[in-house]
This record gives sequence, structure tokens and C-alpha cells, in this order.
Amino acid sequence: MNVAQWPVMYLSEWMKAAFKDSSEGAFFLGGYLLSESLPAITSMLTEFWDHHQYVDATPARDPGRTIPIYIHGDEGRGQVKRPVMVCSFQPCIGWDYNGQLNSKKNLT
Repeated sequence: MNVAQWPVMYLSEWMKAAFKDSSEGAFFLGGYLLSESLPAITSMLTEFWDHHQYVDATPARDPGRTIPIYIHGDEGRGQVKRPVMVCSFQPCIGWDYNGQLNSKKNLT
């Protein structure tokens, strides 16, 4: 792993932390706790990927176990006019899924 001269939190580390604490990944899993709701989570994820096929025909390898996230990258300029690339992400499925996505557009 490379050492950066500025603070960096890698996506993989953030996800590991989100699944280790008491929320058990609920932020990524529609509000469900992993230890209590695996059948509901699997069903919710499968439903998401079934709807997503109308946008992208490439199937998820394991739809019941694949967590969708949005990734956004944007380039800007720092304080001394140096280029800066910022990548952000968020889960596609919101805290209270109920068929709605974490965006203004809906895939259904």
C-alpha cells in the first residue's frame, strides 16, 4: 500500500468498519442488520438487481450478495491551482429501502 501525504480513507477500509460496528452494515443494507435479516437482505438485493437489468444488461455475479454503490469522480483545483481528483460514493439502497433508491431517479 502506498503512503499518502494527506489523510485518505480507502473504500475497502470504510466498508470493513461499517460492517464491524454495532450497525452491522445497515447503512449499506437498507437498514437491515446482517446478523438478523440475511433472507430479507438477499431478497432486497435480488430485487434491486432485477430492476437494474433494465438500465444495464450486465448481470451481477451473485445478485443476492452484491451491494450496489454509486461512485462519483470530479476533478477540481486546489488552493495553489494544482489539480485534485475527488471520488465519492454512497450506497444505492437507502436506510429504509421500501423499493426506493438513494437518488432522485428510480430504476423501476
